[in-house]
Amino acid sequence: MTKKNPVPFPYLQNVRKIKGLTQLDVGNKVGIKNTVVSQIETGYTSLPPQRMGSWARTLGVPLDEFSKEVLKQYHPEFYAGIFLGEIKWVWNNTATALVTFL
Repeated sequence: MTKKNPVPFPYLQNVRKIKGLTQLDVGNKVGIKNTVVSQIETGYTSLPPQRMGSWARTLGVPLDEFSKEVLKQYHPEFYAGIFLGEIKWVWNNTATALVTFL
């Protein structure tokens, strides 16, 4: 999915460069074109969830750490709620959980 207002994902590019990998290296190891790696890093498309494990392995990052960074990038409100304690669960009368942020 191409985004109209891209939000860069600097974490990916920073880790890739620290590890001495090119976009072509990452693309080959993850199984995508290097142009898609570029699009993900620049925010024009999202990292496919089914490729998170291969990205983490390729970048040499533990999957839990990598997953947190992906969550922080794409869903910062959920990241804040889960990891920064800024969430409160409220139950309505149909037993559906509603999330409010403090």
